[in-house]
Amino acid sequence: MKYLLLYLSILTSSLAYSQQEISKEVLMGSWKFIQLQDENGVKHTEIPMYFQGEKTVEIINRDDYIFFENGDYKCSNKYSSGGGKWIYNKNKNKNNNTIDLTLRILSDNPSFQSLLNYNVVSKAQDGYYYQKPISLRIESYSDNQLIIADSYPYVLVYKRL
Repeated sequence: MKYLLLYLSILTSSLAYSQQEISKEVLMGSWKFIQLQDENGVKHTEIPMYFQGEKTVEIINRDDYIFFENGDYKCSNKYSSGGGKWIYNKNKNKNNNTIDLTLRILSDNPSFQSLLNYNVVSKAQDGYYYQKPISLRIESYSDNQLIIADSYPYVLVYKRL
């Protein structure tokens, strides 16, 4: 009986930790990409993929993010930077919380005209052009760590700065 109570206590506390309340306010701030892990927690610096029918590997490079209170965000990695609008979507029923990112494309971008011609970007009410939103699915959150789903079976580990 003593072991059953200990087990239930551990189970309850671990469930409370994994279900920590997430809100827009707790996501605001700077998040640095730390590593990509598989379902077993093993770190990967490259993953297999197919490109134009050829098997190759992807060298892992993911964005760091800064989420601002006004709904803007900035993103950067060692090859590029950008920004746009972000929205936090809370889904109580499915444990499927997401961050929607809408990338802003400036008219002086060399690809702007092509993106406009192919309807990849559209003009918003604020006068800027944006791509359609992408969703980052939040797997788990704690005060200093954010886990985002990547292509199965991988997750992205972020640390609050």
